[in-house]
Amino acid sequence: MKDRIISSCIVGNTNAGKSTLINALVGKKISIVNKKRNTTQESIIGILNIKNTQIIIYDNPGLSIIKKNRSENKNIKNYFWNSVLLSDVILYIFDVAKSHTIDNDIIKKLSKEKKKIILLLNKIDLIKKNILLKIIDDINKQGNFNSIVPISAKSKTNLDVIVKYLCDNSYNGNWKYQKNKQTDRDNEFISEEITRNSILLNINEEIPYKISVINTKWKLINNSQIVIHQKIKTDNINHKKILLGKGGKMIKKIREYSQKELNHYFNKKIHLYLTIDLTK
Repeated sequence: MKDRIISSCIVGNTNAGKSTLINALVGKKISIVNKKRNTTQESIIGILNIKNTQIIIYDNPGLSIIKKNRSENKNIKNYFWNSVLLSDVILYIFDVAKSHTIDNDIIKKLSKEKKKIILLLNKIDLIKKNILLKIIDDINKQGNFNSIVPISAKSKTNLDVIVKYLCDNSYNGNWKYQKNKQTDRDNEFISEEITRNSILLNINEEIPYKISVINTKWKLINNSQIVIHQKIKTDNINHKKILLGKGGKMIKKIREYSQKELNHYFNKKIHLYLTIDLTK
């Protein structure tokens, strides 16, 4: 059989379930899942290989950041539109439990790219069936989508329907990634993201969006242990104090959570060391 390939991107509002969906499709946690806004800051690629078909999936930041005109959002917007341009299919995920109204302005902008757009009505387990059917009927009348698929990314309901659609619409072409790849990102990037997520979970202020996590050492030992040294960079002395916490309690909490997640992700014993670097 000839190799086949297809590219898709996941778009949707903040907390619609984008990262949960890509993690569920790929079968591994490659993208941050967090209730805070815009935890995905770059397009992360998930890779799913089904027999002779390679499915490439771009994760994206929430649509709210795309609508804003702030200069600091420029790079994120570029990531977003680049993933749309590279995709054959747009997977528009919508939290049907939160709202019943689709943003038609965004749909019009996406439609200009002449891509197939699949509407994924997520969190169907949180609403009654008769309400869901009415929503589907109302959306169908607008005729904006090539297909509508009710799903629950969390419980993996109907994800096989998405995979089948993508496989059916794939075309002959060389695979872009090796068979054993599940993401375009390397292990060092994933470990930085896991610690960034730990900071997001443990600190309520806006601080997490203004810091970065950098690996300074990443060493595999005897294929059973990994030693990781990371710097948390901030340019604000008050942020550093909050990250440290009273008596170093906060940085300890961040490290313990991150180390636990790293153990689970890599299935190896992790030795994680964190320092906070005040940059100028």
